[in-house]
Amino acid sequence: MASQQRVAVLATCNLDQWAMDFEGNLRRIQTSIARARAAGARYRVGPEMEIPGYGCEDHFIEADTVEHSWECVAELMRGGHTDGIVCDVGMPVIHRGVRYNCRVFLLNRSVLLIRPKLHLANDGNYRETRYFCTWKRRRHVEEHSLPQALQQLTGQAGCPFGDAALCFQDTVLAAETCEELFTPQAPHIGLALAGVEIISNGSGSHHQLRKLNQRLDLMLNGTAKSGGVYLYANQKGCDGGRLYYDGCASVVVNGQLVAQGSQFGLGEVEVVTASVDLGEVVSYRGSVASLQEQASAAEPIPLVHVDFSLCSAQGSFTLPTPARAPFYHLPEEEIARGPACWLWDYLRRSGAGGFLLPLSGGADSSSVAAIVGCMCQMVCAAVEGGDEEVLADAVRVGQYKEGERPRDAAELASRLLYSVYMGTENSSSETRERAGQLAKQVGAHHLSVTIDSLVQATIALFSAITGRMPRFRVHGGSPAENLALQNIQARLRMVLAFLLAQLMPWVRGRSGFLLVLGSANVDEGLRGYLTKYDCSSADINPIGGISKADLRRFLVWGAEHLGYPALADVEGAPPTAELEPLRNGAVAQTDEQDMGMTYEELGVYGRLRKISRCGPLGMFRTLLGQWRGRYTPAQVAEKVKHFFKYYAINRHKATTLTPAYHAESYSPDDNRFDHRQFLYNFRWPWQFRRIDEVAQQAEQALHAERQAGGLLVAAAARKEGSTGLNRLEAPVPREQRPVNELQQLKDTPLLAWATLELPQYVQRMAILYGGVLLALGGPIAAQTFEPRDQPLEFFLSASTGSLLVVAVAALRIFLAWKYVGDRLLTASLEYEETGWYDGQVFVKPPEVLTRDRLLGTYEVKPVLARLRSTLQGVGLGLAATAVTLAVLINGQLDADGAYGRGSARKLSQITPDGILYSSSIKSMNELINDDEAAEREAQAQNGVPGYCGDRYFKAFAGGERVCEKVAESVGLGGEKPGRARRTKRSSKRSSKGEEPAQAHADSVKTDRGGLSRPHNVAQGMADKYLHYVREQLEHVRAEGGKELEDEAHFLAEAMLIGAQSYMKMEEPADSDTLKTDSPGVGETQHPGDAPPGVAAAVPEAPGVAEAMAKGGKVPLGTAEQAAVSEAPGVAEAAAGAAEMGEGASVQEVE
Repeated sequence: MASQQRVAVLATCNLDQWAMDFEGNLRRIQTSIARARAAGARYRVGPEMEIPGYGCEDHFIEADTVEHSWECVAELMRGGHTDGIVCDVGMPVIHRGVRYNCRVFLLNRSVLLIRPKLHLANDGNYRETRYFCTWKRRRHVEEHSLPQALQQLTGQAGCPFGDAALCFQDTVLAAETCEELFTPQAPHIGLALAGVEIISNGSGSHHQLRKLNQRLDLMLNGTAKSGGVYLYANQKGCDGGRLYYDGCASVVVNGQLVAQGSQFGLGEVEVVTASVDLGEVVSYRGSVASLQEQASAAEPIPLVHVDFSLCSAQGSFTLPTPARAPFYHLPEEEIARGPACWLWDYLRRSGAGGFLLPLSGGADSSSVAAIVGCMCQMVCAAVEGGDEEVLADAVRVGQYKEGERPRDAAELASRLLYSVYMGTENSSSETRERAGQLAKQVGAHHLSVTIDSLVQATIALFSAITGRMPRFRVHGGSPAENLALQNIQARLRMVLAFLLAQLMPWVRGRSGFLLVLGSANVDEGLRGYLTKYDCSSADINPIGGISKADLRRFLVWGAEHLGYPALADVEGAPPTAELEPLRNGAVAQTDEQDMGMTYEELGVYGRLRKISRCGPLGMFRTLLGQWRGRYTPAQVAEKVKHFFKYYAINRHKATTLTPAYHAESYSPDDNRFDHRQFLYNFRWPWQFRRIDEVAQQAEQALHAERQAGGLLVAAAARKEGSTGLNRLEAPVPREQRPVNELQQLKDTPLLAWATLELPQYVQRMAILYGGVLLALGGPIAAQTFEPRDQPLEFFLSASTGSLLVVAVAALRIFLAWKYVGDRLLTASLEYEETGWYDGQVFVKPPEVLTRDRLLGTYEVKPVLARLRSTLQGVGLGLAATAVTLAVLINGQLDADGAYGRGSARKLSQITPDGILYSSSIKSMNELINDDEAAEREAQAQNGVPGYCGDRYFKAFAGGERVCEKVAESVGLGGEKPGRARRTKRSSKRSSKGEEPAQAHADSVKTDRGGLSRPHNVAQGMADKYLHYVREQLEHVRAEGGKELEDEAHFLAEAMLIGAQSYMKMEEPADSDTLKTDSPGVGETQHPGDAPPGVAAAVPEAPGVAEAMAKGGKVPLGTAEQAAVSEAPGVAEAAAGAAEMGEGASVQEVE
């Protein structure tokens, strides 16, 4: 038995129709019918009003439009296009003197049925009731008289007109039109219950961000509830107005999508076909009991019987088209491709030779440049795909020579896009650079000009007329002056832009003109944050219906997917008009500061005003709930009143808004979409008074709630992340969220300094510097430079070290804030989920990203700027002190390269009994025996022994402190400045009646181990000298060489003589021996005897013994020579040294 399967091949289409272009529209309809027939389809449905074009608007009122539409129908029949295929076309029809929006079914050169629209679209962008009436006689059919030309062509006097369905030999088909899909009581439900198996919808639905899913959901859900086949046709492209129709022709069967056309594309005709099994429709409906019950009671629909079969011939085998998943573009892709297609249609149909874009380097104009770049990419892709119509348009618009064609998107952009940066003295180098980089990446023909001469000439003209010279606010001008000086810059840019648009093709040797592109976003248009007749006054604006938040997300997406990395830099910069003077070379003006509200808040106001239909009081009540916990009722009231005040003041600007691509449902377009007055009482006295009353009531209610503990409950909910932005950030651990990291910075004492007011911040840094100077820098510097004798060197040395510590602290603060700032400003966030290095990436939702970037821009960036200034200042100070100190030291080096107290001396000399600087003194004994000579030498050396004047030898003597005490005990030159404390103590003792002998006894009281302080000094010096000599001897033995040997001789002799000389000078003049009450110390040390350990070490160096013997002060014995390296011998010798005055302890030496 033959198969009874009913499989129908059905076709729907996207057509790029153009209002009132009857010839072009007819050609595209004919092409779509031919392609549907070639695919085997026996039914083809087209878009709403496809013959005249949906955007005819008031042209529909003209009788010509209806007449020309019937003429096109006649051409379809005359050309045989309706032979063997049912053609469902959209056109206006006048029936009994009333104009209707109709579907006209054609087959085999006859009119089967005219079905008028039952529900008209009359909101938003649509004004259908202005042109048409609805058919109000449901389930009723009348006879319609055809035009005479059709009667002659078809032989029909009339045809059915009304709410009916076509009953073919094998199925029943009916139609609905566009808006009827969206109505609550949609016709397709009643049609399905009445037994209609195939329902078509010829639509004229425009693109709007995130709208496609709503459209598909309605079709999927409708057929899921009642079964059946649903075909959707749509226009695609710009038909001459602000709207872009986004195609997406589809076929849905029993709640499943089986075919879907493209949403964006440059081709004029796209046909979508599907093979559907009508038996599955019957089976599906029979499986739902409730559907069966309702269908049994449904009102039947009038049928128009047609002797034609839609299904394949019996015996043929056709496989049904399988189901597929719906495809949706990301909103960022919609922003790129929708306006790009709209621009291409507008460009090729306008006769222009390209676009001119005032490119400021900001987010808005950069978005427009990227969209034009995307358009060029789509054109090149279509050309590579073999689309001859797109190629022909590209060659014509781009003015290619014969045989030439676009090579790539950048090359095409160089012909179609002219960009110009029009800077002033108020423009920053960053925006100029960003504009140039982006233009280069897109491929635009770019100009960078300065218009200061135009601005100054205009101001000079004003001054000549009025005798007054306006000034900016920062220069003492009034708000009126400040605003006027900003506006003149913006308006001059518009004048120059249109001049360049007219003449740049001529400059480059081409014909035609350029379309000037505007770049004001929907939020700025709503707020009126633009200059009337500025560079936003253009020919067309591709982003005038897109919010700032969506544009910033598009910039991030475009940087990666369009191949324009400069967009990322643009997105990271705060929006600014750059119309006020720079401050310290940086931009001080930002859009959000000027507006007094954030772009996020502005988007909320716009949606509530238009979509939610809120007046001032209604918006306040709504936001009172939405922003609870974020702002107080009084703050919400002020924000709402601020918005409505400036909305009312600037509403007149909406009358001059550039025709813009419609993408948002809260567009302020006064001409077509948002019909409201433009002269308001901007004080809103009644409304604002009611807001204040409700705000007061809300404050009282919140106060009562706090008392009842409601605030604690809300806080706990926020802590758990169950409300607001916390819920959006839930995947990121709380401590790793940038907003919490920012708060932690503010709570950390050192890191929080950067947030203080400038005077407090400077005070804290000064305290840090002073504290380090006193506690660390000063004491360290004093070991090298005497504060009283070398105050400048001492201060510079201490300051250098202190500034270094301050620089490290400032760098630490800067790095902490920089880290958190980067995490706030980035669109994606890296975090550790468990702490086991399982790196995760969190893409911030729009609300979180907006909040974080506001915090980063207005809280972190000013802190970073302050810290950069701090680091620069500290760095300069550090360099200045270090360089000055180095210059001072180098200028005071002696011929030996030494720097110290004796640096301004003659060449040093090493005598057998010590180190001397004055050439007139030959021996230390001269200083001991000649008081006048000792006084002169002490004055020359600041009152210290010779070896203390050289930093190198002083180190071996025990350091600065040893030399200071030695100076006192030696008595060379008397008391040193700065050592008054010791003298005062002695004077104090004398004043109490103590005897000089007792005072002297106190001065020589023993220290550790029973050794007096001078003995300890000698012990330490001898140990150091001996250790150094041994090191030198070992080095000589290991390395050898005459030079090293001589060095060892010299140093050994110097060390030994220095030690001997010191101990000799400590010997009391009235005694050859010194007894001490220290345990184990009773030995005698004769003048001229060297410590045995030192003497024992000397013969190890050849020639040293002879040198010492020549000095006549060191007798060398055999036993002493034998004791080579025993340190105890040195200690014993030191213990027997003569004792006089006070010296340093062993601890001090060590």
